[in-house]
Amino acid sequence: MIRGFYIKVFGIVQGVGFRPFISGLAKIYNLSGYVLNTSKNVEIYIEANQATLSLFLSDISKNKPANAIIEDIKIELCKNRKNIKDFSIKQSQLNNTIIASIAPDSNLCDDCLKELFDKSNRRFEYPFINCINCGPRFSLTIQNPFDRKNTSMNNFQLCEQCNQEYKSSDNRRFHSQTNACWKCGPFYEFYNNKKKNITENPILETKKRLKKGNIIAIKGTGGFHLVVDAKNHSAVRKLREIKNRNEKPFAVMSDSIEKISLFANICLQEKKALLSKERPIVILEKKNNNIISPEISLSLNTIGVMLPYCPIHYLILKDFLALIFTSANRKNEPLIHTNNKMFRSIEMADYLLIHNRKIINRCDDSIVKKYNNKITILRRSRSFVPLPIKLNFNAIPIIGCGAHIKNTICIANLSKAYVSQHIGEIESIKSYEYLLETVHNLKKITGIEPEYAAVDLHPHYISSNIANEFNLKKIQVQHHHSHLVSCMVENNIDGDVLGIALDGTGLGTDYCSWGAEIFICNFKTFQRMASFEYLNIPGKDSAIKAPWKIGISCLCQIYNKIDEFYPFFKNIEKEQISIILKMIKNDVNIHKSSGMGRLFDAISSIIGLRHYSSYDGQGPIELESIVFQGVNDYYQYDWIKNDKYTILISEIIKSVVKDVQNNCPIGLISAKFHNTIVNIITNMSTKIAKEYDINKIIMSGGVFQNRIIHDGIYNKLLKNKFKVYSHSKIPTNDGGISLGQVVIGSKKIK
Repeated sequence: MIRGFYIKVFGIVQGVGFRPFISGLAKIYNLSGYVLNTSKNVEIYIEANQATLSLFLSDISKNKPANAIIEDIKIELCKNRKNIKDFSIKQSQLNNTIIASIAPDSNLCDDCLKELFDKSNRRFEYPFINCINCGPRFSLTIQNPFDRKNTSMNNFQLCEQCNQEYKSSDNRRFHSQTNACWKCGPFYEFYNNKKKNITENPILETKKRLKKGNIIAIKGTGGFHLVVDAKNHSAVRKLREIKNRNEKPFAVMSDSIEKISLFANICLQEKKALLSKERPIVILEKKNNNIISPEISLSLNTIGVMLPYCPIHYLILKDFLALIFTSANRKNEPLIHTNNKMFRSIEMADYLLIHNRKIINRCDDSIVKKYNNKITILRRSRSFVPLPIKLNFNAIPIIGCGAHIKNTICIANLSKAYVSQHIGEIESIKSYEYLLETVHNLKKITGIEPEYAAVDLHPHYISSNIANEFNLKKIQVQHHHSHLVSCMVENNIDGDVLGIALDGTGLGTDYCSWGAEIFICNFKTFQRMASFEYLNIPGKDSAIKAPWKIGISCLCQIYNKIDEFYPFFKNIEKEQISIILKMIKNDVNIHKSSGMGRLFDAISSIIGLRHYSSYDGQGPIELESIVFQGVNDYYQYDWIKNDKYTILISEIIKSVVKDVQNNCPIGLISAKFHNTIVNIITNMSTKIAKEYDINKIIMSGGVFQNRIIHDGIYNKLLKNKFKVYSHSKIPTNDGGISLGQVVIGSKKIK
């Protein structure tokens, strides 16, 4: 018997070719009906018998478009069959409830790439070539549903040929909302730093100027990059001066695995990540052959590398081994994404390659790194956002305001949480404006109107102003509890767990800075079971940029006199040291911190590796980079127990000092120090977990970006028969805080 059926498909099913796919499937089964986008989902009506319906539904799940993610399919019998004669794609329907998910930006597909370099194709070398299976989505979306009029393609009228493709069911661009060509689509122009358009062949001119060592600002999918030839030492140095980026590493882009393998080592998992449709920056071990400029990642044994993801990259890169692609922004300011703002910052580049399509949602490149043979996201942005995070409970309408650095925001309601793209440090008016822009855009896309704001305990986090800005009820959430819950959510873990939180800083309930913590916690509560003893940090935040201050203070906590250690800090003026010693003696402008990152800072300074930091975490990153391989030795340590376990640092510091005095190689000291931290955390976690009969252990916090610490603790706990969980889809650093906040905030209200 032929009946009418309504089929509602939920998930990432808009902007990924789902409607054309359904239309083609209906044609195969000779079904009548229609398909359309709504604000909630994709809705299908078909007329079929039960057997054909079952086959149709099976094919939807098995053969869906590559970028589609089906979360749920609901079927309802139509009481009165409509007797439709054919199958059509209908106009989208809007309502007040928006729960449909927008697809992330996707890399150029193989079919489009082939056409890009096909001289006989009408889109030969067209820098905006895309189809139903690839191209920008989130970065140009204004609102749901994903129709051309709701994107920044709304100003580009389809030419006759493109329109014909759009209407042809057997064409790869059938109902492609971003379809365009040389005749009707966006285009690039090339400008000098006098704001003058100087060529009719912008791509060719870009390549010529890059070969001459010039800096080019190139507008891409989610914002502007500053681009230089990675082999040109003077160009890289010039870029560092312009960006005020003395030592922080740059990422590079090459157009093939073969080229990348000339200057970096690539394992199977890293190769797979490089070639994935997300095209993230992958942190690789670099080769010491200086094929590309050593200025790119100074003093590190790693380098960030990515493959092209949009047509303009392929068109430029084919003539180069590698190019630096770094975000176009000044220090502590967000990524530039509009032509006007780039022209106002014209001094950052020698030339501009710009296009006339608006970027609605700016998006930095995502970053991943391999841990224990598993690829983990360190910065979740382009190509991952705005994929929702599935919750195992119904959240209230709430926004998580995130942290102060590596900020993201998260909006949640019911069973979905949407973590924003990477926003970064909220340290300027422009970065705060970007934060507000992101909130507005994410609210519009998701249709969620938060009623509550979950904020960090720290009273001076600028991100927490979101609560006041949108007149929301405020819920305070402890920083490290947020870290651990974000990892629990990602791994679908509920109930009580033992949580290890290691990072630089986060305000504790005693108003001291925490950062080396072991909790017993769940979605709602936590109990602090162990931590490292507090270090006295002179100058508060200024000490993070001058780790020698933490090193001096660390020695003062252990030794009565530190005159004999002055040679450790020979590059620091005696007058500066004297000021810090007086501050410590008189307890002026001193704050207490158990932060693991601060202990790493202290060690990096004491051994003479890093007295000043030019970027966040520089000392700890370099400390990891110099580690001698194959070392099993470690330092002794003590602990005491009162209301909790406290790990003492005195024996560790004394042993490090002794090794420095004995001229022990700093790579060996670093190895022993890393091994010590692994042993301490593993042994203390095992002790507490067994004491409280807990088998699930969670690891989170920025220090777990350190591969030696992550893999060492993870593997030892596994050997101790625990179930161990760490991050892979959500950043272990502060980029995951906002997710933890919305979950804890929801649970506290409920």
